[in-house]
Amino acid sequence: MKKNSAPNRFVWICLAALLISAAAVIVFFAWKRARSENPALEIENAWLRFRMGEYKQAEKTFGRVLESVPRDSEIHFQALYGLGCALWLKLPSPDKASAEKIFKEIIRTAPESEYTPWSMLALARMLHIVPSDQTPDYPAVRKEYEALYEKFPNHIAAHEAFAYMIGTY
Repeated sequence: MKKNSAPNRFVWICLAALLISAAAVIVFFAWKRARSENPALEIENAWLRFRMGEYKQAEKTFGRVLESVPRDSEIHFQALYGLGCALWLKLPSPDKASAEKIFKEIIRTAPESEYTPWSMLALARMLHIVPSDQTPDYPAVRKEYEALYEKFPNHIAAHEAFAYMIGTY
């Protein structure tokens, strides 16, 4: 009987490990689904990661929100704007071309969105902020800042654009 008990013990240990693994997988997917059921909380988490310089994690979180919300919702544009910022400012290798495409998409598809003026400001800042061995094209930069200020004169992004524009003279 002792000869038989070692294999039985092994089988029971394997079954217990399998059950624990299955439970862990179920809990993980329930947790992941619960997180995507609250996109506002995920957006908040993505911005926190962004501010901490964890751009790749912010990128993933903004992307996850984009997959889980309707394309015409304001939270979609918030996540899209956040993704554009994460791509633009991600170190050590920013993806300015993709960020520019995203900001232009927001402006084109959601002209009345809260994120349109911010996207316009981001595009202007992309022109204004250049490597230290280069000089910005100040007339082009001013034109972008002025366009934002003229289109959204009461928006805080336009006030910020005005302040930056003054510094280009």
